Amino acid sequence: MQAFPSIFEGTPLTLFEAMSMERTIVSTDVDGLGEVLTDEEDALIVPARNPHKLARALQRVLSNPPLAGALAQSAGKRSREFSIERTVERLQEVYEKLKSVSARETGAAHLERSKKPG
Repeated sequence: MQAFPSIFEGTPLTLFEAMSMERTIVSTDVDGLGEVLTDEEDALIVPARNPHKLARALQRVLSNPPLAGALAQSAGKRSREFSIERTVERLQEVYEKLKSVSARETGAAHLERSKKPG
């Protein structure tokens, strides 16, 4: 199990490591952690600065192996979205879209210039 009891946190590398290792995750809902994790799907998420809810969430996964296993498995699957390969694929998709938009705009500008009397 991996706990992230942070009151302020970006998106730590240890989060992605824990996810890829299929660790059960209990986290606070701060910044990057709350953006990557989904409560009851791939982690249990509690409000920051609430030690009682954090303790209850930890106890919940410790006392419920099926829940812990399901969360861990889901975290492992979700971690693939953050792999280097997937990140490169997404960047390529963005570049292809930009290239396509640029080509259309360039073509449209050329067409407008050719229509002007001159």
